[in-house]
Amino acid sequence: MNIFTYGSLTILVLIFIWGFSTPVFASGEVWTPVGSMTSGRVDHAAVALSDGKVLVAGGINGLDVFATAELYDPTTSIWTATGSMLSARSHFTATLLSDGKVLAVGGYINYGTPLSDAEVVQWVYWQIA
Repeated sequence: MNIFTYGSLTILVLIFIWGFSTPVFASGEVWTPVGSMTSGRVDHAAVALSDGKVLVAGGINGLDVFATAELYDPTTSIWTATGSMLSARSHFTATLLSDGKVLAVGGYINYGTPLSDAEVVQWVYWQIA
């Protein structure tokens, strides 16, 4: 462990040397790689659905803001492209509603233009059988 001081800022640097390829945590849990998303994205929203799948929607890749969404199926570790939102958005919230729909609210259409709109996604249209 190293501690560096820069003016009034103290920085703590921890250096780990892993003797194995997969980190094992104190609880015994191990991170395991799964399939890759169809599109790399950041600043997206992810929602755990009632059927166990995870819906990932919106986000940014470079300068592109996405309206697209994908589903992750934990039983197969496969990502599948699915429907798109009405508006491309990043930095927004997505909430699973009691009727199984997903509510997407706010966010940005680009790096400086906030959205004030909201949309509800009818899950049945996105559901992959």
